[in-house]
Amino acid sequence: MESNQDQQSPKSHRFDLIILGASGFTGKYVVKEALKFLNNPSSPLKSIALAGRNVTKLTQTLQWASQPNPPPSLPILTADTTDPASLRALCNQTSLILNCVGPFLLYGEPVVAATIWIYAESRNSWREWRPIIMTGLWKPVRLWFRLVGSIRFLPSLGSCSIHGSG
Repeated sequence: MESNQDQQSPKSHRFDLIILGASGFTGKYVVKEALKFLNNPSSPLKSIALAGRNVTKLTQTLQWASQPNPPPSLPILTADTTDPASLRALCNQTSLILNCVGPFLLYGEPVVAATIWIYAESRNSWREWRPIIMTGLWKPVRLWFRLVGSIRFLPSLGSCSIHGSG
């Protein structure tokens, strides 16, 4: 397990992809699909890390997703949507986070805020962005879409769109 203290600056990303909330219903299937691209010579994915609150559940997810093969040795990082510092630490280690934490309407906002925070810090534009992030102004007006050209947020449906049979 990696500690958040070992995390590096955005200029030296350690991972091509971090899957946040990997042990949840949607996350485990995302991990299963992502593993298909790992170690494929034509894939741009060379390094993947799993992130979430519970290391044991993340380890179990990795074992489940890699069956029938043995699980690959992937870093498991701890992060929680109630801990902004842990989310910013994740953002510092990659240029792509697949946020599988859900439901998104309840837990997605802190991940978006952490992404904007790291973007602002890396471009020395913290003075301009701090009031926007701290007051939550970016939420209702989606100001970040106009101001942040290199960050893309692609909301999608996860388990909220899966209906039971019956």
